[in-house]
Amino acid sequence: MDRLDQIFNKQLVLQNKLYGDKDLVLNQEYINLHIMAIYDEIGEVMRETAWKNPKYTPFGWKTSQEINQERFKEELVDVLHFFINLCISSDMGSDELFDRYKNKNSVNHKRKDVGY
Repeated sequence: MDRLDQIFNKQLVLQNKLYGDKDLVLNQEYINLHIMAIYDEIGEVMRETAWKNPKYTPFGWKTSQEINQERFKEELVDVLHFFINLCISSDMGSDELFDRYKNKNSVNHKRKDVGY
């Protein structure tokens, strides 16, 4: 079992523990909750970076702000948890996610090659 499979399996075990036998596939309430959670976690990711520092962005104003790498990584893992939950709700497993990622990555390379 590769690491992506392990992540999916561990997350599915957690969701079963939290939600019991509730069907999570295409469950709109579950989807809404996890989309909102991702929005919130992305805000937390941003707060752990130096996005307000004018050293890194032309509109910055907070010169004392620096990236907190440890917290940044923690928040990214939180985003991953909720993202995997959305994959579960779409009935997409690790193999399908990997295949779709490979296809999209190929498209993005082709777009870059033609100046997209």
